[in-house]
Amino acid sequence: ILSCLYGRAVPGLTYGQLLEAYRAFHRDNVFVRIFDRTASVGTAHVRGSNYCNLIVDLDERTGMVRIISHIDNLMKGQAGSALQNMNLLFGLPETMGLDRPGAYP
Repeated sequence: ILSCLYGRAVPGLTYGQLLEAYRAFHRDNVFVRIFDRTASVGTAHVRGSNYCNLIVDLDERTGMVRIISHIDNLMKGQAGSALQNMNLLFGLPETMGLDRPGAYP
């Protein structure tokens, strides 16, 4: 699933500050990968995985923030999220059962 989210940046925010804020916030999130606006990633890069790829962008002229999100709806959207939450609930490693590529249909 590809999602584009838009919002207004606080005045004076730079692209570097925005990117660093996203990287800092998600630093401990094993399955979230942050990319800069020059990245060439798409939904194919998350197929069969529990990853969420985020591309962070800021248009300094308009002050608009754009976040592009890619997930595989069968893994991160449903089954993968359930397994990830179960792992956390039972004190298991968060990545258990999720660190291998999914079966190819």
